[in-house]
Amino acid sequence: MLLNLVTHNEILIDAPAMSVWPHIMELNTWKKGPELVRARGPINARGEVFAATDRISKAVLYFAQNVELVPPEHRTIKLFRDDEANLLGFASWQLRESDGLTTVVYDVYVQFAAPVDDAGEGTAVAREQLENGRQFEERKRFQEELEQLKSLVERAKPAA
Repeated sequence: MLLNLVTHNEILIDAPAMSVWPHIMELNTWKKGPELVRARGPINARGEVFAATDRISKAVLYFAQNVELVPPEHRTIKLFRDDEANLLGFASWQLRESDGLTTVVYDVYVQFAAPVDDAGEGTAVAREQLENGRQFEERKRFQEELEQLKSLVERAKPAA
């Protein structure tokens, strides 16, 4: 059974967007999910591809590719299986600066297969319960990650 994961998270960081942007490009320093290991393509540019690996086993779970980079405002990555035609979805960060503060918005749009054990009978109700549960858990994790980003950036901010 295919399920949708659609999440929207945001956080306000007491720093300009230029201070936040390097961390948007180096996700491994603050995100808890799979580790992104550079695989190919131009470094820090559109087209760069990463293998998303399990942090313990190092097994490749999927791939991610920079498809939009507008420093220091926007980054979108495409998530796909073993080839680009096997699209899973997209993750996107938007940075909006105002008066030296930056709002970071993180959106995820992904389709994934439910594990066989979780698929149940495949009813609409089962599907909705699985999607809602997964979205709740992922939204919570993503917000915790944004809190980590905020802490990382604000700790590095020079004293005024």
